Amino acid sequence: MLLHSYSLTNSGLMFGKSGIALCLFEAARFFEYEKLEEYGLELLQEAIAWETSDYSFQNGKAGIICVAEYLIKNEFIDADLQELCGEEINKIICYIKRLEKKQANISDCIGFLAFLFMIERQISQSDFDDIYQLLVSILNDYFVEFPASAFHYKLFYIYSSIILGFGNAIEGKKKYCLTQIIDSIINKSNEMSMDCVCDNLSYAVNLYIYGKKYKHLKAIYIGERALEIITDNIIKETLNLKQLMEFPLILKQLSSYEKNIDSLYNMCCTLGNSYFYMNGDSVRTSRTNLQLNELMSFEAGVPKFIWIACLKNIEEWDFDKKILLLF
Repeated sequence: MLLHSYSLTNSGLMFGKSGIALCLFEAARFFEYEKLEEYGLELLQEAIAWETSDYSFQNGKAGIICVAEYLIKNEFIDADLQELCGEEINKIICYIKRLEKKQANISDCIGFLAFLFMIERQISQSDFDDIYQLLVSILNDYFVEFPASAFHYKLFYIYSSIILGFGNAIEGKKKYCLTQIIDSIINKSNEMSMDCVCDNLSYAVNLYIYGKKYKHLKAIYIGERALEIITDNIIKETLNLKQLMEFPLILKQLSSYEKNIDSLYNMCCTLGNSYFYMNGDSVRTSRTNLQLNELMSFEAGVPKFIWIACLKNIEEWDFDKKILLLF
């Protein structure tokens, strides 16, 4: 992973140097190995200095700034985010404010919402409110006007899972009220359940948990139904690495809401430990085939796996960790 990180041209969170840096800092603390922290700091410095016009959370400057803020909040580094990235934060704020509703990229907007939540203390309340209202308006329009096609169904479940995860993570933070968007998701989910079989486990789990947290009966019903269908039809050999990593966390979440998870638990036990071996330009696992750049990504590869493993003993994850896990 370290060797691969030095060959990367991208410094973003999901597929670049900053995601690996985040993983290394957590690993250094978990294993009490300072050398990993030195490697992580070097990658973080390169990421902050990276010149790019990509402001996105997933691949650009917004994600890098969130990594820096995460490391400062968790006392991995002693720094002032405004001194490190103040100019870039202002550029991103200006960029988001100029988004046009009809042309905005939905994936980017969801990422910008995560960025907004994670750096809230670094921006003015007026900037926060302006950006929040714009993003909520864009996302609500998307889910209300969602196009009914097989291709878009998959995106709907991916995007909905993240928004529902936001809703579950920000419990008690009234100013982050996502009720309007989530109600649109639930209504659309109810319409789609008649002619579309959901196969996204994270979506089903987040919908069910949202229903339980906020006593939303329709969300509980749709979430339970989706969970039953997925559990009955899931083929463990088709699970990707991201799903394998999330399985134990999903079991923990559902068990805390007294949900019967025997079938999922039994499947988790049969999965065993994934193993990796090199094969030419690609890396294979016991369950899935991935290209090297995917396997070394924070989105669904080794860095995310190590990050999750280092946090396994933490009983209750803080807000930022919950947000990062959603992507």
